[in-house]
Amino acid sequence: MNAKFKYYFFNDNCAHRISKILELATGLNLSSSHGFWLLPMQVVRTLGKENEKENFDLIKQEKYHPSLKRTFFDKFNLLSKKEKSDFIGFFTLSNPEQIETAKTLNTKILILILDYLDIQVAKGTAKDKDEKILNHLQTQRSLILSQLWSYPTKSIKEYEEKGYQSNSLLTSQPASVVRAGFGRREGSSFIRTSYRVANNDFLNISNPGQEISKFIMGEVETEITEKSARLTKATLIDIVNFNTNPLPIRVTKEFSWGMKVDYSPRSDVCSNCSTLGVEPKGGIATRLNSQLMLYGLTGGRIHTKQGNRGIFTWVSEVGAFINITRNILLGLSANYYNDPILGHSEYILKGNVGFNMSRNYDFRVSVESDGEDMVSQINVGYFFD
Repeated sequence: MNAKFKYYFFNDNCAHRISKILELATGLNLSSSHGFWLLPMQVVRTLGKENEKENFDLIKQEKYHPSLKRTFFDKFNLLSKKEKSDFIGFFTLSNPEQIETAKTLNTKILILILDYLDIQVAKGTAKDKDEKILNHLQTQRSLILSQLWSYPTKSIKEYEEKGYQSNSLLTSQPASVVRAGFGRREGSSFIRTSYRVANNDFLNISNPGQEISKFIMGEVETEITEKSARLTKATLIDIVNFNTNPLPIRVTKEFSWGMKVDYSPRSDVCSNCSTLGVEPKGGIATRLNSQLMLYGLTGGRIHTKQGNRGIFTWVSEVGAFINITRNILLGLSANYYNDPILGHSEYILKGNVGFNMSRNYDFRVSVESDGEDMVSQINVGYFFD
């Protein structure tokens, strides 16, 4: 109805719009939370709790809708080696050649080409790309649809239906987390506490079909020693997306990436080396099997001065994630930092193990070293809405 609303991520987002409508219909309070923010997942889980408590019949069924990209890959993997080659080869041809080649392709490949173009159109629309690019994609879609139209209906080869499954949103891990832990650095001990508004980091167990990733919005961390108590970290946003399933055509230019805006140290080895900065990174990731993923990211950090550092640092990271069991995940990484102005370099090795005991509790162990000093710590996390 052309309605417009102001949008604020924490305290006036889509969750508020939906919860207010449901509250009007049910008389329930669905928008209460422990903070001044409200996340969509909190509304879903609160609705589930009220559904059980009041014996309302509010939730009939949970239905998982796979993304265009996921259904595309499932279909692509069903093709033979030659069919995959024909599919990829189609996009290397000029427009006149595509017209002639389309006449030789079976309907299975044509449907997959159409799915691929739909993904590109969706991406182009979302990113508001050049109209010329979108028009070219629509021309290709028209070509494929025209060819499919010329075939008898009975000749259309259908793909096998796949039953998609996902964990229930009603019992998924809550959004916020508090942590408390104990650590050792250079012969002395410290206690560390932290709180995150929205949590999803590398050691959380991903839902089926989802890749390891990081999405943190709002985090504060403090460290307490015998002599002092200090703020060691304050994160506005920290996102890392490992794209281990790039579409099988080079022109898509998809890659893994990360973006961080925070006040943080390079490593836990240094207890008072935090800087305020912005850190974008890009790279690649590949999953060798269901247990092992490798990645490499590189970029830079623009930050406040700390000690003899400049205001810009080159940042590179290579690492691996290993699923030991479904609930235990191991992360290993080697990090390189270079100050181009001062010519100073630093290497940090990191190892992290996360044990997800339940949807509300986890246990973690981490070790970091710069080759001279080492810091180790353990902590327990409690997740809640």
